[in-house]
Amino acid sequence: MDNTYSSFPTIVEHRDKLYVYYRQGRPDRRQCHGLFGKVRCFEIEKDVFLKCFDEGDTHPLLAYGKDYAVFESVNEIDSIVARLDDNLFVLLTRTYVKDETGRACVSYSETPSFANRHEVMLKEVEWLVFYGKPFKWSKGFIFTAYGVLKGQSQTCPLVLYTEQFHSWSLFCRVAGPEDDEQGQNVIFNECTIVDDGIRHTMFIRQDSSPYGIWYATSGDLCNWTPPKKLFSPAHAPCATARDGSVYLSFRNLIGDDVSAISLIRPFKEQRPTEIERYSGNPFDGGYSDLVFIKDVLYVIYYRGNPRGEPDIVIARMPGY
Repeated sequence: MDNTYSSFPTIVEHRDKLYVYYRQGRPDRRQCHGLFGKVRCFEIEKDVFLKCFDEGDTHPLLAYGKDYAVFESVNEIDSIVARLDDNLFVLLTRTYVKDETGRACVSYSETPSFANRHEVMLKEVEWLVFYGKPFKWSKGFIFTAYGVLKGQSQTCPLVLYTEQFHSWSLFCRVAGPEDDEQGQNVIFNECTIVDDGIRHTMFIRQDSSPYGIWYATSGDLCNWTPPKKLFSPAHAPCATARDGSVYLSFRNLIGDDVSAISLIRPFKEQRPTEIERYSGNPFDGGYSDLVFIKDVLYVIYYRGNPRGEPDIVIARMPGY
């Protein structure tokens, strides 16, 4: 769609429907990912969704559902939807304008339909950005984020805990190495946690050259092993686990103006599967989400183009 910037899709299944939350704005040279963003939701009947893949494994965001705006502000930038329990869903959103402090917000509901939200702030944290899928743990819920602690200037992964969504605590932070193998400073930001039934694994984005995905493991979500580099150059990790296997999608930085959405089982495979390449600014694509529907893996992502007008795409991965 001309002069439209669609990005950051996430997906959740509920009863006989699928809900795709995403952010849509307008391209703007003043700010990465554009401006005038809105959080939108695309609803589609599951049977209709599955039938759309009868003739191919890749489709743009489908035309057979209902699409509507959920939240509007000066500029919405994120949308992360997740199921926390049988009748509990959350939507994580963020408002952001360049050179201004953004607001990280949470909404919760018995169904994947959201009307209200409130900002999340912690006394130890200067600012934070939610990233990755939250999940139920102990008496409450674990949320992953990244941000800057008070008195510091460099971002790091954060593990947050809440029981009732109104009171939040910083469960732990994950510190990276001071330098990588080339002696260069390592800066961490985006992170996501999965549980494969044996341990929790956190996948972390290195946001300093040469970029890359790191990982750390934990048995209690508080004490983590020293992070190790998984591969580079890459951004935007998204992970899920099923039947003891971990699946990781990410932005694969192939060249100066060529990137790909890729998928790997990181502890079972040596080489990732390229889902789709795109040209142009690498930041205009690459974020993704993973969902199993009737035992088949689907990857939803946004892909860039030289015009800087990305769109939302869904890929079926029957080999996984």
